[in-house]
Amino acid sequence: MAASEATTMTVQAMGRMLGLKKTESYYLLHKHHFQTVTINHQLRVVRDSFEQWYEHQDKYRKVDGPEPGAMLQTQFYSVAEIAGMLSLSDDSIRDLIQNLHWPTLIVAGRLRVPKKVFDQWYASQHRYRNCADRERDRLIEEASMTVPDMGRLLGIDRRHAWKVYRQAKGQLELIRVAEKPRITKESFEKWYADQKWFQLALESSLLQEVTAAEPEHKEYVTIREAAECLGISEKQVYRLVQNGTFSGKKIGKIRLIRYIDVLNYEKED
Repeated sequence: MAASEATTMTVQAMGRMLGLKKTESYYLLHKHHFQTVTINHQLRVVRDSFEQWYEHQDKYRKVDGPEPGAMLQTQFYSVAEIAGMLSLSDDSIRDLIQNLHWPTLIVAGRLRVPKKVFDQWYASQHRYRNCADRERDRLIEEASMTVPDMGRLLGIDRRHAWKVYRQAKGQLELIRVAEKPRITKESFEKWYADQKWFQLALESSLLQEVTAAEPEHKEYVTIREAAECLGISEKQVYRLVQNGTFSGKKIGKIRLIRYIDVLNYEKED
């Protein structure tokens, strides 16, 4: 059925609806965002195609009408939205998209990830956490400590602390919060009461301050920071990068390593 004046509108009417001037109105037409027809030698916009476009974009807003992107919001996440959920930078999300080979679409000039793809991935992993899960993890973190935390309580360095854990791993319960290894405080207190080799270098009341000093949510560390964390040389860290044990990225001449890889290496070392 041919389009009629009732199912179409003039370019000028479309422009007024969006608060656009004539030049920008015709710019949208030339981008072929929606269907146009010619009626009585006049170029007109098909209303249904315009409304479909309006639901799938969030750049233009009607002067008097519903918010744009209704369909877009139900089907896709933007890079900024995912970054906000995971408390990461936009660049980190783009790296994640590239590394995980997520299917993406360019919608209204912006990179989008299908919600179904992201939600399925998020449910299958535990490294990255959204706000709700971070709040839940916070309660678990309050009842646990990192192995370096334990070392500071006992007055020993982190490599010695990991050695103590390996020797007492039958008594010290290691859990993982967002893929980061932690010892439950309850198991530490039981182990401490049964052993005679160590004395607390710090009062238990200071544990919260010690734990807060650990960069739990740090995403990247430098080669030097990784070496200091592990108690090894920078040359050894470079070897771990070269053999694929550590992943990360390079900004200019600076090599950055994922902090989670450093923690996991400590666990296995």
